[in-house]
Amino acid sequence: MTKKEMSKPLIARISKQVDNINFLLEILLDRQMAEEFVDLWVNQENLLKLHKRASLMVRYELSRVSVILFIAMGTRKLHCCSEARSGLLQAWFGPMLLDFGWLQRCKKGLDMKALEEAMGQTLLTLPLKQQYVLFMEWFRCFSRNGSECPNLSKAFQIWWRRSFLRGSETHAVESSLELWYTAILVLLAGYVKNATIAIDAFSICLNFNTWEFMICVGLFGAAIVRVANELGRGNAKPLKFAIKTIMSESICIGMVFFILCLGCCIKFPTCLQVMN
Repeated sequence: MTKKEMSKPLIARISKQVDNINFLLEILLDRQMAEEFVDLWVNQENLLKLHKRASLMVRYELSRVSVILFIAMGTRKLHCCSEARSGLLQAWFGPMLLDFGWLQRCKKGLDMKALEEAMGQTLLTLPLKQQYVLFMEWFRCFSRNGSECPNLSKAFQIWWRRSFLRGSETHAVESSLELWYTAILVLLAGYVKNATIAIDAFSICLNFNTWEFMICVGLFGAAIVRVANELGRGNAKPLKFAIKTIMSESICIGMVFFILCLGCCIKFPTCLQVMN
């Protein structure tokens, strides 16, 4: 580096070096040779530590390199193994969330819409457990910063549906097993001495389980619809208000049933036949 370049401000020198890196990276991407650069960028622990304590403009310059990589991955211009994709997101996804506002203000030829789409597409290629961790990190950032955070609502909704369907399959199996278990108990209850009392007791338990299940399904469905609507609009404040409202409603319903059980405890029979 010449004396003339050394006399320039630090941020100007960093910006020039980043421009050079991005220029070389574009050449590697065109020739399908950028996989090793991804591994190199993921292992930049010193840069990651520097990002945490550097100024906003320095962080902005570092994130410009990550933008090129995210867009290349999301548009399938860069083909990497799952370990490389996971490592890149775990290392640079958080810094990208912090610097997205500055990247929006000073784009320098960067396509922010393409970046948002690419980040969402890349996230959806990861295993569901890793998707959960990263989407929750994005959700916390989005609820605080709103438009200063990348809009990954489409990818979030896709992940939400996949997780819900997978959870629904598991829950359907559990519900079927519980149904068969209850049916077998009812059949066996017909062979005890006081069959009428035993069958009535099982019926009461089954009704309580059904009520509890239906209330949970209703609250969960309301949460899905409201969160999806607010994410589609890109509104962070109404989203937080909706979540607080649904949580408050669920707590109030639980407290009502708790107080009802306490108040009606003396109404339960004390007959030894029922207790046995």
